[in-house]
Amino acid sequence: MKTSFFRASREELEQASLGPRDTRRLALLVLYGHRGFTADPARAIALLEAAVGAGDSAAALQLGDMYLRGRGAPADEAVSRRHYLRAAELGNSAAQANVASFFVKSDPKEARRWFELAAAQGQPYAVRSLKQLGGTAPPLPTPTLLAFAMTPLVELAVAAGPASPEERELALLCGDDAAAVSEGFRLWLEALDAAWPDLLVRVELGSTPCDFPHDAIPSAVMEDDESIELAIRPRGSDTLYTATLSYDEEQFQLSVASSDPHPDGAKWGWFVAQLESALVKAGVQLEVES
Repeated sequence: MKTSFFRASREELEQASLGPRDTRRLALLVLYGHRGFTADPARAIALLEAAVGAGDSAAALQLGDMYLRGRGAPADEAVSRRHYLRAAELGNSAAQANVASFFVKSDPKEARRWFELAAAQGQPYAVRSLKQLGGTAPPLPTPTLLAFAMTPLVELAVAAGPASPEERELALLCGDDAAAVSEGFRLWLEALDAAWPDLLVRVELGSTPCDFPHDAIPSAVMEDDESIELAIRPRGSDTLYTATLSYDEEQFQLSVASSDPHPDGAKWGWFVAQLESALVKAGVQLEVES
């Protein structure tokens, strides 16, 4: 595909030959009915299964979540466990921790085996669980994108330490046009993705990890009456950027911040400029919140 996934239209995505990761991304667009796609859970499942067949462990994890929660698929714990096991076998540390939890009571030895595999990748729940089981958890590895992806935002915030005087923060009021905010998020993430190769975006709705496509983030905030939190980190950087989108008093509120070590003024200015430019280009009426 000549253009980036974030920029591609529905027609381009339909015609493109996608790799496993982009096939998973496409499945989420189809699942939620965004970017011109008609919501089609059955097709989304088929796309996720194709991604799994090509070795994408996150697609198998997504299927496990869907069947566990009954979101986009009928709730079926047995089917969910099969998908979690497949993701675990493919090396997904979150799935390995999930599979381990299945065996805590029935087969502690098997539970420990899976927890050890997950903990070796720095999966926080697995590390804590090994300690509770009386085992010795391996030392956490040097922070990696995978470890970051599997760490809840609250733990990332704790790890970042208390706010320092140099903390960067900005709060914006973004009107009530979900479509415009969606387009703004698309343009913003596209700009970050182009500038920061291997960019990782961690998403949580309330306190629950999720894998919403950027198009679905504003509507999810409105429908679930929860805030969406994004943690953003480029490879090779220790700086964590966060963005929190909420909906209150009939308008979207967006706040962005950084954690220690904070970016210098130039880097923070660039980060904020990309956000503001994308939202304005999308037609969002911005107002800096006092």
